[in-house]
Amino acid sequence: MRRRQEFPSESHGIELGKNQSITGVAESVDKPGDDAGFTHQALAKEFDINKITVEAKYGGVLECGLKDQQQKDEDDHKNRCDKELEKTGTSIADKEGKIGKLSLRLMMLR
Repeated sequence: MRRRQEFPSESHGIELGKNQSITGVAESVDKPGDDAGFTHQALAKEFDINKITVEAKYGGVLECGLKDQQQKDEDDHKNRCDKELEKTGTSIADKEGKIGKLSLRLMMLR
């Protein structure tokens, strides 16, 4: 079975020349596939990476890439969760009101 190609696996092991930086100055790169100064431009374009965050780590550099669709999916998921939380809050308040009414009826029946 052939391993699935992804940006991280394909960029792993690429070494920079002495005094060469990943992005020049920036810590994040918007549209890295369109940035001729970005070292992994071809990979970013191939994997449709919309934004890359670069962080220096001991012994190397950590690059995190994000696709437009991933961000949209994350935003959609958050919106769905927010709506569910709102519905849950309304449902709890409604049930608490019903419990109060039923408790009052029980007290009146005793």
